[in-house]
Amino acid sequence: MINKIAIILLFAGFISTVVASGGSVYSRYGAGDIYHLYSARKISMGTPIIASPGYNDVDNINPAVFSGMKLTRLQAGLFYNGISQDDGSNTAFYSDYDFSGFLFGIPVERELGIGIVAGLVPYSKVAYEIIDESNADFTNTYTGDGGISKIFFGGSYEAPYGINIGFAFEYYTGKIEYSTELDFNSTSSYEDALFVNKSSYYGSGFKFGLLSPNLSGLLKESSVTDLRIGGFYSKLNTINTDTTLTINSSIGTTELEKGLIETELPGSYGFGASVMFSEKYLVALDAVFEPWTEYAVNGVGNNNMADVSRYSIGFEYNKPDAQFGSFWEQVALRGGLSYEKLKYVINGEELSQFSIHTGFSIPLSVANNLDFGFSYSLRGTNSSNLIKEDLYNFAVTLNFGELWFVRQDR
Repeated sequence: MINKIAIILLFAGFISTVVASGGSVYSRYGAGDIYHLYSARKISMGTPIIASPGYNDVDNINPAVFSGMKLTRLQAGLFYNGISQDDGSNTAFYSDYDFSGFLFGIPVERELGIGIVAGLVPYSKVAYEIIDESNADFTNTYTGDGGISKIFFGGSYEAPYGINIGFAFEYYTGKIEYSTELDFNSTSSYEDALFVNKSSYYGSGFKFGLLSPNLSGLLKESSVTDLRIGGFYSKLNTINTDTTLTINSSIGTTELEKGLIETELPGSYGFGASVMFSEKYLVALDAVFEPWTEYAVNGVGNNNMADVSRYSIGFEYNKPDAQFGSFWEQVALRGGLSYEKLKYVINGEELSQFSIHTGFSIPLSVANNLDFGFSYSLRGTNSSNLIKEDLYNFAVTLNFGELWFVRQDR
């Protein structure tokens, strides 16, 4: 496992050197685009899989699923994000790469469902560039870059009657920089200027989750081998935000404003169900909600925010008894659909996003996989002077598993 940790760290170091070149124009609002899926498996199914035990991977959407871990798990991955933007007259394409996070899970006591997971995952991302040439005297360029990350540590336990419970502590940190550049034409008597607003975030939160026992016996249907329901609730405390506003001009850099304020980020809650057929066909249905109308900076709300609701269904074909079979017998196939009412309200228009997902997993060795996921999303519209965006997301995740803490009978 030490060698696998070294591979993950080298992988993460490589990713951290990649520079973003663009992103969604809508990420300028409300701390940026929010990540709902962290691994290639979840992206290929399009759903966070709230109610299925985490046999083959680890995640932090519902800490109660930690109880399903059979092996010590180590995961890290890479996102490729491509985005095509169309304002009705012009089109542009941007792309970038992101590190999808680092997760480490240990099944401490399998019979009691005690598992612990820790990790670092992205929470939000800001990446945009908007050039406004509507004024004949100068050009305005608006840019944003950065994001917020989440560090978490959680555990699970199987309570009486087979009910799994989980809890996680979460710490949020990150930096976001917004800038406005005024570039006057050569005949103007005014000097160019650059206004930069930097915000550094830090604060904590918690998450609580539940997962039912296997309810397949209630159906009296032999083809249904596993049926579960689950849910989670997360709460963020007030996020402290260090802000600095500066202006760069011909006379140098001047600090206009500096101070510590509070940012109210919303929590989230969700519900899900999963059904396993013949121990190899998994169907997961999930719904996640985030009250972004509660978002506020220094006590001031934002009229561009709406409450998020996300609905998804995912499919997976994976033969559990094929780990010693041929290469093709060990390949897992996945797909899914998702619909999301986004948190953006622009010019009175509430934005939504529809996505299709697909992917697969190939074996590296026993219990070790390389997962691939792809999604295509359509968001926004060309009406009301808005921008339509086509998003192409590709993910690859290294998923290592190893047996630890084997009890010796005496």
